[in-house]
Amino acid sequence: MTTNENIKEVQRRVETLGRCISIDDKRKDVDSRQAKTLEADFWDDPKAAEKFLKDDLAKFEPVANKCKRIATQGQYDAVLDFIYNCGPKNWESSTLKRYIEGSHKTWEIQEQFLRWVNAGGKKLGGLVSRRIWEANRFNE
Repeated sequence: MTTNENIKEVQRRVETLGRCISIDDKRKDVDSRQAKTLEADFWDDPKAAEKFLKDDLAKFEPVANKCKRIATQGQYDAVLDFIYNCGPKNWESSTLKRYIEGSHKTWEIQEQFLRWVNAGGKKLGGLVSRRIWEANRFNE
């Protein structure tokens, strides 16, 4: 049974964890990088915009490169996009990763992409679209 004390204890732990991992700083960094991509003149210099986005992706490439079962550019693109959007920790603990590394059939792996469509307990259309793209790209 969940009591008010249990809830308060969980809230205290979440606050402590947030401070330990500097979650507020990370949120500010993500927000500022996202805001930059939404600026009216961001795309005026396509080369600068591409460099900005590549630099952002570069942080996640070493994680994707660890997956030795990736055989095509499409598979690499799908995995990198997933890691970029869901985070390296979620990737590391995902059934998706285990399926890829375990040599499951392509359709089984594609189904695993489609499990990652919820945020805050709700299915989001944008995530559904992104996961469909990743699942299809994995098969290219």
